[in-house]
Amino acid sequence: MRSVALTAAAVCATAVLAGCSQSTAGAPSPAPEPTVSAPGAPQPIPRTRVSLRVPAGFMVDGRMPGLCRAGTSSGVIVVESALHGKTPEQAMEKMAAGLRRRPNPQGLEFDSVDRGTVAGMPAVLATGVQRISDQTFGKTTVAFAAPDAMVIMTGTLQYGDPLPIAELSAVLRDARWGDRAAPGDLGYDIRPAPGYTRMINSAGLSFTLGGRQEMGVPRFVVHRSASDVVLPEESRRQFAEQRFGQMPGSPAVGTINAKAVAGRSAFEITGQSAEKGLTMYAVIVFDGKRYILMSGGFDPAKHPDQLPAFRAMADSLVIK
Repeated sequence: MRSVALTAAAVCATAVLAGCSQSTAGAPSPAPEPTVSAPGAPQPIPRTRVSLRVPAGFMVDGRMPGLCRAGTSSGVIVVESALHGKTPEQAMEKMAAGLRRRPNPQGLEFDSVDRGTVAGMPAVLATGVQRISDQTFGKTTVAFAAPDAMVIMTGTLQYGDPLPIAELSAVLRDARWGDRAAPGDLGYDIRPAPGYTRMINSAGLSFTLGGRQEMGVPRFVVHRSASDVVLPEESRRQFAEQRFGQMPGSPAVGTINAKAVAGRSAFEITGQSAEKGLTMYAVIVFDGKRYILMSGGFDPAKHPDQLPAFRAMADSLVIK
């Protein structure tokens, strides 16, 4: 399975609705509400060691975590994750190569992908657009690597947003780096299976077998959707199948079963990825206007069956 660092990159790159465009009021488990901050003042981003200047009209949003402009799809997602056995320079070279890759299935088109530094550390700086159906979003991605972590910040501006994409990119390039992560609650948690260790991941939960970081190690990750998804009960199975197919390696559905997790409607899916023959597992839990995706993957040629461990972790989900 790809490293969690690459998974985090995919989360940032494909999150179109990165803002706080819709309220989660009335949902069974409301996420932490955005907090208004003084424009321009560097503010700590929850669950990360990053602080960002807050542009006028934006606010800190602990749900993603990042920044958002209320009532719009404009915002920033900040993901801090482990380096997974890479040096900072190796991580940035891989990141730059991924952003330059064309064609991009997520509709991303970067006009520039440059190397530089952020907070004195090696960085990749990219600016462009993302085209989804008939909509075009301004896009900027700034990633940097600390000695013990990789940070990927992705900014999205909906059409007509008054903030120029160059100014949002400058906000990300001016990021500050601290010694400790700012507090912040995801609003959910799971219990790791025996042998699994919790890893750094500001955007969700991440566990690896034996706490190892290199590629090919079985991993289990948990994320809440970045945007609202309101579906009638009869449409959820099809959505779950489609979402499973969008996971790294585009896995094919093998089995799918409806179940209840944390008292919510859910679908459990297993399948195979065309990428290196990985066995893939996912549970999509529908929680009010958003969903929680729990997923894992392993190579059956190198590791014993991890499905019981994945299933135990998924079943332990607690939504606060």
